[in-house]
Amino acid sequence: MGSGNSDRLWRGGFRQLFAAQTVSAVGDRLSFVVLPFLILGDGGDAGAVAIVLGARAVGFSVSVLAGGVVADRIGPRVTLFISDLVRAASQGLVVLLFMTSGPTVLALAALMVVYGLAEGVAVPSSRALLPRLVPDSALEKANGYMSAAYTSGHLAGPLLAGLFVAMNLSVLAIGIDAVSFVISAILIWTTKPRSAEQEGEESGGGVLTQFTQGFKALLARRWLLWMIAAGVVLHLTALPAVYTLGPVWAEDNLGGGAGWGVLVSAFGAGGVLGGLIATRLRPKKPAIWYFVGLVVVSAQPINLVSGAPFWVIAVFQALAGGALAILGVMEDLSAQRGIPGPLLARVGSFAIFASTVATPVGYALVGGVSTVAGVVSTMYVLGGVCVVLAALGALLPSVRGFAPSAPNSGAPKLDDDNAGAGTRL
Repeated sequence: MGSGNSDRLWRGGFRQLFAAQTVSAVGDRLSFVVLPFLILGDGGDAGAVAIVLGARAVGFSVSVLAGGVVADRIGPRVTLFISDLVRAASQGLVVLLFMTSGPTVLALAALMVVYGLAEGVAVPSSRALLPRLVPDSALEKANGYMSAAYTSGHLAGPLLAGLFVAMNLSVLAIGIDAVSFVISAILIWTTKPRSAEQEGEESGGGVLTQFTQGFKALLARRWLLWMIAAGVVLHLTALPAVYTLGPVWAEDNLGGGAGWGVLVSAFGAGGVLGGLIATRLRPKKPAIWYFVGLVVVSAQPINLVSGAPFWVIAVFQALAGGALAILGVMEDLSAQRGIPGPLLARVGSFAIFASTVATPVGYALVGGVSTVAGVVSTMYVLGGVCVVLAALGALLPSVRGFAPSAPNSGAPKLDDDNAGAGTRL
């Protein structure tokens, strides 16, 4: 892409969206890390921490599907703005509770439900807003930069959280998170989508009708169904295996907590680099890139227990982090160029919901299998299953046949699964 297109990317509303998402990502991870320590320091136990964090997950799961409809109905910019303000208020009340008489578990859980509800609405909204702020020819760059910013925020947040906890300033960290959402809301409000039509006015019909339209649009795209299915498998197998059994294995075989910290940091650094690399990619078939990246990400459990030298394992974890960033960009790019803008948030919410539901099931699956088969066998089996399915996904006809049109050339090229599905469906 020439410098002219690059200048157009940063001059528009993307600059504000990029800054808003970076600030809120840092604040979000900051508060997520310090909140458990606040609860424990206030006399709570592990059960209280689980209830409060679980309440946030419940709120997210409940609202994410509705969030897609709301974003397409009133516009993703307005939806994101309201979501940021609600999350700012929720975190502000958490600070107030800790600074006064001390919160109850029920009060914190209620606030985290509200936070989760707003978060579930925000995720499909942010994905739908991006293509309304940047030229179509700049989508690759925009998605790559957003991925790098998100990963950077999730690296910086926990590091800052450790400092706040060590200095006994955890309440201040929650307050900073609240302020970060206020800043994000202001930045989001200053963005200007390309037309009023894209702010939600074009969505007709009632809520149920719009929900049904989104579901039909999803069913009309078999390549997208396979991508969602692959994401579900990832959240059922490889990812929970890494998150749950990785630290267990590292404790005795990979240098303990310090070694695990190095591997997690390598993964995060790879994610930042992968997002930047994605800004240079111009894939003709992004769905295939998605599945190729998924093969690398899925192999993490096998890598961790492979017995390879530590530096080799660390390098592969960095590659896996980069692959995850790139496949995320390819997923967003496929949706942005393969789904009409007025339906993008709704269709995207189905993918988010599916992965959200699969995650706790995956943790239960990993726990059950590892109890019977042991850590090493579980890592090999679950990682191997995910690798094989990801490789097969890249060979599927609907995936290989999906080739969105080049930038600025009109409507996306539709595969055979989309024929006769209605306007651009």
